[in-house]
Amino acid sequence: MKTSLLLIILIILNTSALISEPITNLLKDVNMWWFLGLEILLIGCYVINKTVKDLRTHCELDCNNLKLYIVRRSKKA
Repeated sequence: MKTSLLLIILIILNTSALISEPITNLLKDVNMWWFLGLEILLIGCYVINKTVKDLRTHCELDCNNLKLYIVRRSKKA
């Protein structure tokens, strides 16, 4: 949950850097394609993080009621 929240905050901050005009005026020497690339990277990281988290919860094995029996072969001469 912490990583997802951090990624969402970073995505919002990056989007606000792209949209808000005062920040854009401060960063007018910086190429906006870097921010767009970073935005795509952050969204991709969020999707991957969410997918791995969901996959981990769905693939978790519950071995609490697992009963194992050990069967030994009989020795034949």
